[in-house]
Amino acid sequence: MMRFDPIAIVGQGCVLPGAFHPDALTKAIFDKQLLYGPVAPGELGVPSGSRNRQKFVSGRVRGFDTVFDPKRARLKSVDAATLDPVCSWPLHAALDAWKDAGGPKVRASALGVFVANLSYPSAGHVDYASRLWRGEEPADPNSVRNSELPALLIAEALRARGPRLALDAACASSLYAIEIACRKLQTGAIDCAVVAGVNATDNLILHIGFKALNAISPSGRSRPFVQGADGLVPSEGAAAVVLKRLHDVEPAERVYGVIRGVGVSNDGRRKGLLAPSGDGQQDSMRRAYDVSGIDPLSIDYLECHATGTPVGDGVEVTASAAFFEGAARLPTGSLKANAGHLITVAGL
Repeated sequence: MMRFDPIAIVGQGCVLPGAFHPDALTKAIFDKQLLYGPVAPGELGVPSGSRNRQKFVSGRVRGFDTVFDPKRARLKSVDAATLDPVCSWPLHAALDAWKDAGGPKVRASALGVFVANLSYPSAGHVDYASRLWRGEEPADPNSVRNSELPALLIAEALRARGPRLALDAACASSLYAIEIACRKLQTGAIDCAVVAGVNATDNLILHIGFKALNAISPSGRSRPFVQGADGLVPSEGAAAVVLKRLHDVEPAERVYGVIRGVGVSNDGRRKGLLAPSGDGQQDSMRRAYDVSGIDPLSIDYLECHATGTPVGDGVEVTASAAFFEGAARLPTGSLKANAGHLITVAGL
């Protein structure tokens, strides 16, 4: 099997609940902070006095306006001040990551932009549709375009003219975005990539959707791999990384981590939408480790998807135990214990 040319992570940025910088997220994890909490029904558009007494718990991005500078991106196509969070969050995260990387010197045609985006209606979409329905003047429609607009605006802000795409593969979106970016780097099609992930779906839509799938935690607690865990807590936000081929990294550049393999698969035929395949998960891990040349038994930490749903976590534990069989000790965890389920962002 073809070896995987190592890819370096040289810049990073984020807009997450309680964390507008990767260092803040790291501190929250080590301090065992919960970045999600109760949400007032009115904040989700549920009228006061509604007969629906459902408790809403979510990870919400709050205070973004205190860090976002609309002029920073120097956009000409749209007014950045009017952007829906589905665009402004990944744009801010990408600019932070680019600055963190030192603004790599790369030809515009050799810089690619890849964005993972859960393309459900955002809060801006819902507001736009509601205003039209009520006969009110809606916001600029360009500010609430969803699927491709986040990638387009990041490319415009960075003057990138290489490959640009946005994709939705549900919870695997950011993994696919990274895999595509790595392949483009390895073939020489580009010399640098900005990869971002965003989930700015209208929070009520997320709650309704996951509730319909019996995946929402009734207790409002995100407890991956914990006995008695009863479901997931939805969350929102964005994150971005800057990638280069490892052998192209300059001595002065900082390397946060190295991607040595990526494995992707799907579940094929299965019993239901939230009934993942253990065989499919083992296929993904096997592919990643085969191309990396790394012995699975040599790793010392495993970060998992682990949403806190009994079925999903059970399958992941079983698949991981089978694949890493023989490991004397393998600490395992999931960011979702702190932040809830970020959907498209977690892979970054």
